[in-house]
Amino acid sequence: VSLIATTVYGCSDTTTKQLIVNESLPTTLVYPKNNQILPALSSINFEWDAVNQSKNYELVIASDSLFTNIVYSNSSTTTSQYNYTLVNSGYFYWKVRYYIGVAASSWSIVFKFKLMKLIVKRVTIINTNLIFIQSYIF
Repeated sequence: VSLIATTVYGCSDTTTKQLIVNESLPTTLVYPKNNQILPALSSINFEWDAVNQSKNYELVIASDSLFTNIVYSNSSTTTSQYNYTLVNSGYFYWKVRYYIGVAASSWSIVFKFKLMKLIVKRVTIINTNLIFIQSYIF
């Protein structure tokens, strides 16, 4: 970057300084993987690659890809994993960024995962003419 200063009398001086721009690369998401299907009501251990010298991480989970409906947000996680349980089924999106000092990195790429309700069926044969089926949804 060069700066030229000129006085009202026409005198000028130029100084040149090197400007270093430090744009931090985003971290990489590990688990849950993109497009992974998991059982609903399960505890999910969100995991991403650790970054040296990071002070903390910010994890955001949303029910839409634009993150307008935030389901969970935590900006004080100090490790590269966080355990959280989502109670609803459906599609969810998540992303992470880290902080070095007060400077935030770019957001990671967004991963999508699906939570599905499990249907378990129990079949009981009473006799050759009668079969009893029970369904359980978890």
